Amino acid sequence: MEEITPPADMPTETTAEPATNPRSPFRLGVILSDQERTQHNTMIDRDLTVAERSLKRVLNGGRLQERSAQVKRVRAFMRQAEEVRGNDLPLAKNLAGRARLLAEDLAGDTR
Repeated sequence: MEEITPPADMPTETTAEPATNPRSPFRLGVILSDQERTQHNTMIDRDLTVAERSLKRVLNGGRLQERSAQVKRVRAFMRQAEEVRGNDLPLAKNLAGRARLLAEDLAGDTR
């Protein structure tokens, strides 16, 4: 078999240019209009407020030991919603909604 020699003007090694910012990975996401961002933020604020209010009813209603795992789950959803809010509003809205629903359900059980 005959060895193939590349042309003299062709580089024998290739080098890749480093990424401009290797710490910020490429992210796919939903592009929201200003109005949609405002609506999402309003819904997040509402859901987190309702969840917090419902949790207060649960905490004041007693039987906390029986519900501590559920309370922790609500708080985790609330914390996660706040953490991702700046980067992913649809996800934050979803998490805040989950916190609200779980907290309302939990508060309904204490009546």
